[in-house]
Amino acid sequence: AMFDWDAAARAHEAARDAQADAEMYAAHDEWLQASWGGWAVRAIRSFADNSFFRAIADSLQNQDDGKDATAILVTNGARLAVILAMILMTVAVGHIAQMIMGQDIVVEQEVIVEEEVRLSELDGAGGDSSSESIEEDEVAHEEITDGADAISASTRRGSKERKKER
Repeated sequence: AMFDWDAAARAHEAARDAQADAEMYAAHDEWLQASWGGWAVRAIRSFADNSFFRAIADSLQNQDDGKDATAILVTNGARLAVILAMILMTVAVGHIAQMIMGQDIVVEQEVIVEEEVRLSELDGAGGDSSSESIEEDEVAHEEITDGADAISASTRRGSKERKKER
């Protein structure tokens, strides 16, 4: 009988594939045990393998074949309750994290400029000097919010019109 070279090549290929698969599974198991991503995957798997959540899923799976209205309402109510509980837990964790880290950083800066105008400068404008203001107050208010970098500046002037610049 002749030696079957094709069968030997297939057996060699299968052994090499099995060794490559074993190395891949070993590397994956090391990743599961040694990394943050592996920890997250293990946590999700343990959550999915929990018998309590399995029992809830099984009870909602086939409840009177889902034909009558009360079974549909109970099923949808249970699903909405689970979804609402997940959303509330996420919001609670966010609030706790925000309490730990603190609120937004707000920097407020006020600049007050008082400018005295002499009566001799007002004479050039003519008119009644009692309606004009002798001092001109200018207040600039800046507000810088850390997250949005929104800058709002408002300026308030004491007189109706700005006098000519020197």
